[in-house]
Amino acid sequence: MELLAIPGSIRSGSYNLALLYSMSELSSQGTNITVFDRMKDIPPFDPDIGDVETPEPVAYLMAKIRAADGVI
Repeated sequence: MELLAIPGSIRSGSYNLALLYSMSELSSQGTNITVFDRMKDIPPFDPDIGDVETPEPVAYLMAKIRAADGVI
């Protein structure tokens, strides 16, 4: 099972991020947890730009979500 873990904080010393990395390291055999580590690259939401202008970091995150069996 492929899981994508998206942190709720971008702070380098975030407990939330540390928890996700620990989950990734301790996951059971057959389960892979990937921590999305590019949250700082995600720009603020702007409804005035359409899908044509989707920023690369957002497109990357969308692709990672689509490829995952689940999201944490």
